[in-house]
Amino acid sequence: KFKDASLSQLVPILMSLMSRNPLFYLAFNTDSTFIHSKDLIVDLISRFDLSDANPNCLVLELPETAVIDDKELVFNNVSLLRNNGFGIALDDFGMEHSNMDRIRDIPADFVKIDRSFIVQMEGNPRSLAIIKALVNMAKDLNFEIIAEGIETQGQAKLLAQAGITKVQGYYYGRPKPVDYWLDQLDRDLI
Repeated sequence: KFKDASLSQLVPILMSLMSRNPLFYLAFNTDSTFIHSKDLIVDLISRFDLSDANPNCLVLELPETAVIDDKELVFNNVSLLRNNGFGIALDDFGMEHSNMDRIRDIPADFVKIDRSFIVQMEGNPRSLAIIKALVNMAKDLNFEIIAEGIETQGQAKLLAQAGITKVQGYYYGRPKPVDYWLDQLDRDLI
């Protein structure tokens, strides 16, 4: 029921965002069940086929906790999603199961750097060196980096200097209901 309710909300939310700016995109956290289920993947694709929503504006995040039991099935599901225009992100890179083998095995559009690297970045040159290396790797492997957990202007500045162009974190805003953010957009506050 939760998955069905979640999937049914994606198209309306995305349509609201696209009506405000067609360049906006929505990121949605998935789980092992979703990425291992051809039925759920086909259901999502069908929902978009029946609407005017642009699948290019939805990024499905594969979290670090998602265990991949069947690499071939997951690769096929990811390929099916990408071939239908959906974006794929590897979430919390550097934690639990989200590491170099994920970058090697899953053709992702985005890799999200875990906040643990960001928090230590200002006082730990090794964290910053890893981030810079990921930026270079991203160019070679054709994916974008998203840095998570930005809480200060100093972190934002260092990330920009390292070549990171997509960020998220409390420095930019705390989690709020969708209607709050749509209202902020309508009032030109963001």
